[in-house]
Amino acid sequence: MQPSNSILLVAEDSLGLAIGRRLVQEHEALSLWRVTNARGCDTIRRDIRKYDTMAQNGFPVLALTDLDSCACCRLLVDKWVGNRHCLHQNLLLRICVREAEAWLMADPGPLSQLLRVPEKRFPLQPEHLTDPKRFLLKLATHAPAKVRRGLLPVSKSTARIGPEYNDILLPLVATWDIDKAARRSPSLAKARQRLGELALRVSGH
Repeated sequence: MQPSNSILLVAEDSLGLAIGRRLVQEHEALSLWRVTNARGCDTIRRDIRKYDTMAQNGFPVLALTDLDSCACCRLLVDKWVGNRHCLHQNLLLRICVREAEAWLMADPGPLSQLLRVPEKRFPLQPEHLTDPKRFLLKLATHAPAKVRRGLLPVSKSTARIGPEYNDILLPLVATWDIDKAARRSPSLAKARQRLGELALRVSGH
């Protein structure tokens, strides 16, 4: 069965959804049917079989989740679906190594301008960071006051991020250079490759 060109996009948070939209928009053959903010990985893991069934029935799904502290992508997939279960090719379960922030930092230009931090302060290989979000927040301590207050958690709060974290970072995705980022982030490059293959399938090539 040839898959539909309409995709269900699922991600852990708003930043993941914004990046997912940019990736899908690279392909004229693909369109977004619906986007779902899972608000964490647990919901995606719970529904992964449902997404696999959708893919088998010709309805593609792009699901973005973070690797976080898991040792590698293969182990995460095995934990979610079992090492004997093969997900359908039209379910693109793509794993950000280690978080979506690493993909965003892979093109440091927009973040450099926002935080007023030189690009050389950003890692050449952001996937090697054990905690990309923490690294980004550490850089944010040098940002202008308004940005700093929005990104950093409020004193004595149990929240890991500030009250305007997503509102501040989401606009950067529009000017994010995906080509540059993919050269520094192998997991991002692989996600683009798989979406390109899907675009060819839905267009009949």
